[in-house]
Amino acid sequence: MIDRVLAGVGVLVCAVLLLRMAIGTARCNRLDAKVRGWFGRLSGRARAVRRRSAPLSVDAEAAQREAQRAIDRARRARTEAEHDGNVIRPRAFRGPKKKPPLH
Repeated sequence: MIDRVLAGVGVLVCAVLLLRMAIGTARCNRLDAKVRGWFGRLSGRARAVRRRSAPLSVDAEAAQREAQRAIDRARRARTEAEHDGNVIRPRAFRGPKKKPPLH
C-alpha cells in the first residue's frame, strides 16, 4: 500500500516538474508565487493552531527582571578585571595559587 502511495507521489512530482519546464519562465514564476502563497496560508493557520494549543508562556516581567540581573552580573564581572588592550585579566587570578592535595 505505502509503495503505491510513494510511487504516485513520485509520478505527481515528475509531472509537475515537466509542466514547469513546458510553461515558460513568466508562467512558472506566477505558479511558484501562487504555490508559495498556499503554503504561507497553510503554515499561518498551523502556527495559529499551535499558538492556541500551546501552554502559557513565562511571565514577561519575571523574564525582564532575570535578564536585567544577568546584565548587571556581567557588568560587575567586567569591572572586577583589568583590561590590557583586548585581553581581560580578572583580579581573582592574582591571589596565591592553591596546591592540589597530595594523596
